[in-house]
Amino acid sequence: MKELKCLFLGFGNAARAFLRILADSESDLACTYGVRITITGIATRRRGRRLFPAGVTPRALHEHFAATGEFLDSVPFHGDATEFVSRCPADVVFEMTPLNVTSGEPAVSHVRAALASGKHAISANKGPLIFGFRRTRELAMEAGRRFLYETTVMDGAPVFNLVERCLPGCKVLGFTGVLNSTTNYILDCMAQGAEFDQALRTAQECGFAEADASLDLEGWDSACKTAALMNVWMNAEVSPAEIRRDGISGIDARTVRELRSKGISLRLVCRASVQDGRPVGEVVLLEVPEYSEWASVKGTSSLLTIRTDLMGDITVTEHDPTIQQTGYGLYSDLLRLLREEAENGTGR
Repeated sequence: MKELKCLFLGFGNAARAFLRILADSESDLACTYGVRITITGIATRRRGRRLFPAGVTPRALHEHFAATGEFLDSVPFHGDATEFVSRCPADVVFEMTPLNVTSGEPAVSHVRAALASGKHAISANKGPLIFGFRRTRELAMEAGRRFLYETTVMDGAPVFNLVERCLPGCKVLGFTGVLNSTTNYILDCMAQGAEFDQALRTAQECGFAEADASLDLEGWDSACKTAALMNVWMNAEVSPAEIRRDGISGIDARTVRELRSKGISLRLVCRASVQDGRPVGEVVLLEVPEYSEWASVKGTSSLLTIRTDLMGDITVTEHDPTIQQTGYGLYSDLLRLLREEAENGTGR
């Protein structure tokens, strides 16, 4: 039985959902891939950087943390974050820290340190895709390691894998998507009679929106997703600041209701195309007919249409995802890594 050592950077809701999936899948992983997963380190904002010298199984860690709120048999690591990534005995690093929309740090440095020290990197953080993605991808190739990131856009829906693995020979010419749950929810609440502040509070209470929801309301989250898709699919090398961006903060509830009475919904739409030979992206607030597929995207659901040269338009819809789908995105990347190693007959 092979041991696959994993390092967690971040231990928020997504990381815990991923840990639960790992705990429930221990026997499947052992039977299918001959792999025993152990956690050798975790970095958190509250508890600092912790090492597990003997390694701990996902089930043991999950059950102990659920019961006590503490980590099992861990010791503190006193170096900085880059040292932690480089020196922790691990085969795969899971980058799950919060996104920094201005620089992508420290996630970019975390991923690059992982690759430089011979580890695979799986990221739920969009930072490494929207700042220096091309160079990070080159570093992975030079190191002979994998850099995977399925859960960064549309949770666990297979958008990156769809293009890379299922559309060989196709070129992505552009895309259009409704990808931000908070704005969808607030716009629909206002259409049904709520005022903006009331709709925002409800979104926060339901967990759609953060306490500081400005990244959603000002279109930054959508701009980050637009930049990530452009960089991966269209070799664009753009940052969120280079995406023309609308938001919904200035939208009056009465205007939303008047439009709805005419059969029109508002949606914050991510889109990209090739103009004059180069990729261009934007986040725009659009009036869409109530019968359109864009208006049908409600709550936490998302929709993305990918425009290709050989297959035309392909649409992926994700219905009402929860944090489990985010955890699944990380798990799907791990399974992809295990499958590729099994197919290639390679070790870690």
